[in-house]
Amino acid sequence: MLRPLRDLALLAALAAATLAVTTPARADEKPDNPPLLGISAEASREVANDEMNVIMRVDRQSEDLATANRDALARINALLERARAVAGIESSLSGVGSNPVHAESRQADGKTERKITGWHVHADATLKSRDVQALSKLIGELGEDARILSVGFTVSKEARAKVEAELLVEASKAFNERAAMIAKSLGYNGFEIERINVGTAGMPRPYRPVAQEAMMMKSAAAPDFADSVGESTLSANANGQVWLRR
Repeated sequence: MLRPLRDLALLAALAAATLAVTTPARADEKPDNPPLLGISAEASREVANDEMNVIMRVDRQSEDLATANRDALARINALLERARAVAGIESSLSGVGSNPVHAESRQADGKTERKITGWHVHADATLKSRDVQALSKLIGELGEDARILSVGFTVSKEARAKVEAELLVEASKAFNERAAMIAKSLGYNGFEIERINVGTAGMPRPYRPVAQEAMMMKSAAAPDFADSVGESTLSANANGQVWLRR
């Protein structure tokens, strides 16, 4: 009976040794399974807006919806034709809308009756240009026939593409520098990229609101938007994961 007991004891010792060898150590202690680190970096720049965007609106009202539509479209098409005649200005029809005009009357029983007495139709045109002075002059000339609905400024596609290409390089370099710095501070010699994503973003900074008088302008004077151009913040980011290497 003693031999079987000795055999059982030996088997138990072997099992314990095997368990100790196969139990995984911490990830940062195994050469073939180093720590995985998340990294994020960003590069940004303030860029002067170089493109002006304006929406002009014409309004027409008539007892008949078809007449109001026809008059509004005729006016907006004439506006677009004038805009297309100016070099450097892009223009397009951006929308048409209509609303009924109601009249209220009190009945003998004291109830109020509302009925449609006409139609109000508006048509909008979008104008944009990198020549702020030329577009401002055109707006002044169009002021007799339309009103300014909104004015905004942004970075043109050409300027944005150039700056964003530079920012992507800066963000990628910042990603590498941050990964190297953290690896060194943790006692590692370097890193290996597991995955990385890069992208861009940008938003215009708030600019001085256009005065209400200018928005409702009906004179031939060209409005001055020089102080409203402002800047936009363009940015690029790089984020991903890296393996730390000894």
